[in-house]
Amino acid sequence: MKRNRGRLPKAQFPRILKSTIEDMPNLSSNIRAGFRGCGIVPLDRMQVMKRLPGFHAPEEENSAVNDYLVEFLKTMRLKDTEKAPRGKRISVTP
Repeated sequence: MKRNRGRLPKAQFPRILKSTIEDMPNLSSNIRAGFRGCGIVPLDRMQVMKRLPGFHAPEEENSAVNDYLVEFLKTMRLKDTEKAPRGKRISVTP
């Protein structure tokens, strides 16, 4: 930096970038976490939407739906004493 007064020649940039990337611990996990946190991979629309200014997620509606779904799944779950039928053959047309 002293020789170039704070400027980096284009020819040196790739070499310096490569050495910087190699020196960074957990680079791949940090990149994946960044994409996940932004909602890019896996795609999560709400992660993207909540970063927009003025966006407010309708939490009341979501929580009501979530509560209903949880209760529904609890009623559909087999009880501890019930066992799922196994070994039954069914005839299905391909």
